[in-house]
Amino acid sequence: MTKARFDAQVLQIAALVGGSLSSARFLFQDLSCEAAFYASRYRIAFCKALDSAVEAFACEYLQSSDTALAHNAACARLEAMAILRKSVR
Repeated sequence: MTKARFDAQVLQIAALVGGSLSSARFLFQDLSCEAAFYASRYRIAFCKALDSAVEAFACEYLQSSDTALAHNAACARLEAMAILRKSVR
């Protein structure tokens, strides 16, 4: 994944949350750490996991305006991907 793609996702989170760019970077880094864990543990493509986490975060944040709930939704999406991955084996 290129830096430009990372930056675009950070800007998407910043526009969504309406906070500072550093807050958006923190949220993005947290989501990318979660995605990296699931990618390495369950052999899910990192880019796919990260895109999915950011998408789930955005969807939940639009509904709730709560970053904690949105973060939980992103983690739940990653967990679902892991469960599906395990069931395919």
